[in-house]
Amino acid sequence: AVPLANRQATFDLAAEAGSPVLVEFMGSHCTTCEAQMPDLTKVVDKYTPQGLKAVSLDVGGVLGTQDPSEAVAFMDSHGGDWDIALDNDAIAIDYGVVTLPTIFLVDKTGEVVFRTGYISEADLSAQVEALL
Repeated sequence: AVPLANRQATFDLAAEAGSPVLVEFMGSHCTTCEAQMPDLTKVVDKYTPQGLKAVSLDVGGVLGTQDPSEAVAFMDSHGGDWDIALDNDAIAIDYGVVTLPTIFLVDKTGEVVFRTGYISEADLSAQVEALL
């Protein structure tokens, strides 16, 4: 569970059981993450009404931020309207993230069923559709 930067709430992956979840590890100063945003936004916008949940975690460091307002500004400037949190607890390390962006899809039972780096809208859509 992580406190969200964009609203007064906590995102708890365990509490999302029953819904597919997209978890993105990214950085607000990562050019590849910025390039991923248009396709990611299309996928999240398309499948949220069908039950997909999404959260991005800004990993901080040289490619990210530890400033919640900066993370929110990144999302706002790129059309992302899903939840964003700061990865202040090194969750990315626990997930074995070594490149940004890294996207995980978690099925309705809470199992990670897909992991990828940069991905096209079509390929990500196909993976999400299989979970709905």
